[in-house]
Amino acid sequence: MTESNNDDLKQLIESNARAIQSLADALVEWRRDSQREIAALRETVADLVRNQGEISANTYRLINRLDNRQGEIVEILKLLVDKKRAGDEN
Repeated sequence: MTESNNDDLKQLIESNARAIQSLADALVEWRRDSQREIAALRETVADLVRNQGEISANTYRLINRLDNRQGEIVEILKLLVDKKRAGDEN
């Protein structure tokens, strides 16, 4: 091998080593970014689940209040109907 070929080979090896190092660095950075994004996604999902639970609890409370109010209205209507019937009989 001539010295020129030897120098070319060394340059090629060094160039490949730099390229491999650059790819390795990019992979490490990509992995760090991915881990941060996964952690943020987990937080978002946890918030969503918590909020969904609160919304469900509030919905059931409102349904219960409406159900109670409906029962009160039915009782008032019964009293009014009974009062009207008693008035019509007199």
